[in-house]
Amino acid sequence: MDPSSIRAYYKKGEHQLAVRSYDWENADILEWFLNSTRMGYPNAAMWHDNESDYLMQKAMTRSRTQEERVENFKEYHTYLLQQYLWAPFYLPAKIFAVGNRLVYPKDALDRRFMGIGVLDWDLK
Repeated sequence: MDPSSIRAYYKKGEHQLAVRSYDWENADILEWFLNSTRMGYPNAAMWHDNESDYLMQKAMTRSRTQEERVENFKEYHTYLLQQYLWAPFYLPAKIFAVGNRLVYPKDALDRRFMGIGVLDWDLK
């Protein structure tokens, strides 16, 4: 099936299992796949849980520092896994190699090697 047909099928909520793959190095992906305001697609799990929604909002919008955000997402992720929402089938190891000329700004919040965060990097 093409992506549009799959999304339309998810939105009907008649599926029993959804196997999804993604490549994202940021905990925000949890909100994308499990936000109860987006049932069907992208929330193909049809997951709606008040505690989960609270922890998601706490992590996404109420964290005052990057460290607090990381801790809040750990709490949210731990809660989700305790509910047996999903099970990873395969978690490939990712290895990044960079030269010693690559300089990352000390005050940057984005620690990804992909996406927009790369634009903040400089070469010596």
